[in-house]
Amino acid sequence: MTDFSKPPLTPEQQLALLEARGLTVNDPERAQRLLEVNTLFRLSPYMRPFQDSNRCRLDNVRSAPAVGRG
Repeated sequence: MTDFSKPPLTPEQQLALLEARGLTVNDPERAQRLLEVNTLFRLSPYMRPFQDSNRCRLDNVRSAPAVGRG
């Protein structure tokens, strides 16, 4: 079995990471509830269209999508 060196992130940490990477969150409570049910790992494929095409990770969001109602 493989040992993972990175600890799992809590929903709060996942939300902070997304915001640090450029995601605009209009409703943090709703976004956190979403991350409690659907983790960042599960949502990341849906964010691919918003990624900067020169990078392969979610470190740089191209058009700053928003989560929650604004």
